[in-house]
Formats: sequence, structure tokens, C-alpha cells
Amino acid sequence: MSELSNTEFSPRLGNKLERLRESIGMSQGQFADFLGYSHRGYINYERNIRDTPAALVQVLYAKMGVDPAWLLVGEEDSPRKLAIRKVDPKALARVVEIMDDWLAENKDPVDSAKRAQIISLAYDVWVSEGTAPEKILDSLMSAAA
Repeated sequence: MSELSNTEFSPRLGNKLERLRESIGMSQGQFADFLGYSHRGYINYERNIRDTPAALVQVLYAKMGVDPAWLLVGEEDSPRKLAIRKVDPKALARVVEIMDDWLAENKDPVDSAKRAQIISLAYDVWVSEGTAPEKILDSLMSAAA
């Protein structure tokens, strides 16, 4: 399972989870149940004790329309929801999986912010142009090196 390191990727990820939960008036336990996570697990994500699984980002999008880009790298404090742009959670998960495989195979470290930008760009190109994500990521990673 892919995980997004709260300490390396976005130390504010837990804070954003808390703001999002509070914006809909749920307790930590209620929100964990709503998302399908254990209470202890969710609390640990919100407190930045455990890395947040990429699947949680997908669940937040699917159930609430939360913009994954805001959650991962957004600067604004208020939760941002996607109104127009629809994200295919399975396609996004596939891009993340291909990225993880590429990084493991090439043993090439990429900082978290750049990783998020590459994933976002690869997803957008794949969806808009139909280019295979493997080709897109290979080109983007080569250019980023």
C-alpha cells in the first residue's frame, strides 16, 4: 500500500485532515467510521504519528470531493473541494503505483513536492491526451533528474 509520509511529504497533512473533519462537525471517531478507518488509525493520521495511506486521499475524494492536490500540497487553510474537475480514483492510484515502481526500480530519490507535481502532471496528461502513464512518468522523471 502506498503511503504519504506526513513528516516528509507534508507535515501539515494531519492538520488538514483535522480542519476537514471539523468543517463538517464530526468527531474523530465519527469521521473514522465515515471513512472506513479504525478510530486509532485515523487519530494517528490526524496527529501526524503515522503516515497517511494514499487510499485515504482517494476515499476523501470519492466520498467528499476533496481535492487531492489541496490535501497534499495546497497552501490555503480551508478545505478545497473539486467542483468541476473530476478525478478518477483508480486512474490516480495507477499513476501513484507506477511512480512508486519507477522510483523503486531506479532508486532515484525525489523530494515530496516534486513527486506530487509529477504525479499530478502525469495524471492530467494521461486523462487529457490518453498517453500511457508509464511513458509520461518515464519522460517526466528523466527530465526531473
